[in-house]
Amino acid sequence: MKTARVSLFGLAFAGLMVAGCGGGGSSSPSDFIYYASNGFTLVREDFPTGNAFTSGTGPGMSRMRLSPDKSQILFVSNNQLYLINANGTGLTTLTGFRNGDWNGDGSKIYGISTTGFKVRSVNPDGTGVSGDLFDGNFGGGIQDIDVNDQGTKIAIDYVPSSFRRIYTMNLDGSSLFAVTANTIDSTNMRWSPNGASFVFTRNDDIYTIDADGTDEGILANTAAIEGQPSFRDANTIVYVADGDIWRMAADGTGQTKIIDTAATLTWPVSKN
Repeated sequence: MKTARVSLFGLAFAGLMVAGCGGGGSSSPSDFIYYASNGFTLVREDFPTGNAFTSGTGPGMSRMRLSPDKSQILFVSNNQLYLINANGTGLTTLTGFRNGDWNGDGSKIYGISTTGFKVRSVNPDGTGVSGDLFDGNFGGGIQDIDVNDQGTKIAIDYVPSSFRRIYTMNLDGSSLFAVTANTIDSTNMRWSPNGASFVFTRNDDIYTIDADGTDEGILANTAAIEGQPSFRDANTIVYVADGDIWRMAADGTGQTKIIDTAATLTWPVSKN
């Protein structure tokens, strides 16, 4: 149920607060979560002070990605990839990309082209666009992309035929491997911090699967519409359920609502 903002954020994350914030320095807080509000506004919620900033950008805001040093964030609005500093300044457009994610050290962004569904790399300042690393302009194309924290593998959700499936590949586009079966849509995948598994959405529930396609299981399966999961750290996942933001342990236990406002909240991301 939508209500005024509740104070669960600080309570739920109190045991998770970290002492520092890495390379983000003064521009990002020690404990935080980014999300989209009503699909139009980027919000950063800080612990323990609450709402730190909002930045209006446009329709269809989604798929936020923090840089490895937490100093910048990528997001998508109206099928266009943008970059903004962690304090809400310096909004820039990464022309030619509809989606993207950082490599392991933040020196490159791997994205999906706006013309067709080509996987390409680009420098964070928009220069140095590579040639096509992978051509996904076949079947239903590519919707999402995620690079593991080690900076060695790319994951995409790709529809060569019938269903949207999770695939992995090397950074150069070689060694394409189907992780999920061609029997049902599997979307919104995010690598685990150690690069060994994924969380993803299927049938409005949240699942996990190892990167080699084994040990598939369900983590969140309730009457709510659940999705858009991402790892906060090795032990914690944040996700959306019926327009509110929740967290749970990596094994699916301890499901707890942490942010509930009158708005519809989507695409939470937070890294410890």
